[in-house]
Amino acid sequence: MKRCWLHIGMHKTGSTSVQASLAAVADPVGWKYLTVGGSQNMGGSLYAMFAGEPHKYYWFLKRGDTPERVAKYGAKLRVMLAKAVEECTAENIIISGESLSLIEDQGILALREFLKPLCDEIRVIGYVRPPIGFKISFFQQQIKHRVWSFDFRGFRLKYIQRFKKFDDIFGSSNVVLRKFDPAMFTNQCVVSDFCEQVGIPAPDLRLVVRVNESLCREACAILYAYRKFGPNFGVGKDVIKESKLILAPFFAMQGTKFTVSKEMVTSSLALDEEDLRWMEERLGETLREEIANDGTELASEEDLLRIERSSCVEFAARFQEMYNISVPADKIPEGEVINPQRVADFIEYCQSLCRERIREMRALKPKRVRKKRGAKVKKLGFWARCWKYFRTVCRSSHGR
Repeated sequence: MKRCWLHIGMHKTGSTSVQASLAAVADPVGWKYLTVGGSQNMGGSLYAMFAGEPHKYYWFLKRGDTPERVAKYGAKLRVMLAKAVEECTAENIIISGESLSLIEDQGILALREFLKPLCDEIRVIGYVRPPIGFKISFFQQQIKHRVWSFDFRGFRLKYIQRFKKFDDIFGSSNVVLRKFDPAMFTNQCVVSDFCEQVGIPAPDLRLVVRVNESLCREACAILYAYRKFGPNFGVGKDVIKESKLILAPFFAMQGTKFTVSKEMVTSSLALDEEDLRWMEERLGETLREEIANDGTELASEEDLLRIERSSCVEFAARFQEMYNISVPADKIPEGEVINPQRVADFIEYCQSLCRERIREMRALKPKRVRKKRGAKVKKLGFWARCWKYFRTVCRSSHGR
């Protein structure tokens, strides 16, 4: 019996912890966490393989990939995935990618037809984030990647769009949907709950990878100013990698918890009422949450953009700790409350320091050596060498 589990997220439900924890298990018995394309999160890879217009996925747009290039990449990955599933002898195969929930119905149908001859059974598992927690977390997620308005009406739940197609295509009896409520999970841990639902042994809690991708209020404010008033991301093969470098010090910042006013969030829920009712009926439990104002919450964009110099000083300190690059004091904006444009200029200066370090490392890259016939030479690429260091430092700095 070969059963394939598709883990579909949704976003902001601990998916990265599940992916990292299961991928780290050595020699699992009776199950296999499957990856192709070089990432524990197969969202982008699955999008390339099965979405109708995969070149519109934001990874590929930012890299400037052509539709032809993405199509060729997806075809290559489908061959790799078919071989991996066919050769796997484990009872449970797990494939995880939050972006599965964003692929249109026809793409999910194509995925089902792709897997049917390779597996005896296909099952789906997803976690549903209640609306208030999702909207607050999703705002933080968005400013990591792009400019976004501080208007929570733009953060739609899309429960029906995300999940209904899986019921329709695989049958609701084969789709496990769980309310994301860690307080109710075994060991208060989403990884333990996931393993329990799939029917595999959970990793020792001491080995579970805790990934906390939330940002403090001060980090959100600086990053929001940079996204709104700084230069556009642009397009190119290094854009995403450079973005990850500048984001890492934000995660390491310590500060006030990011909260917004009750009115700002609840006023946006009227647009999601149909989605809420559908999902609550599907789950058989409420997703309504209570939120209380305590005086520390943000009520407007103006509140968010009141950035103090001390926050910029801390960012500079975290930046230096991670990359051993000192930020000159005269580059840190002066004043008790800093103009957002000056904050954006400051972060762009730090970004330029990252780019300069990258150029230096590339200049030191050893020349390619011709491989002798019959010899096995393991090449460690430039970005592999960079990220071996950067990812280790960044994760240890904020609990990854």
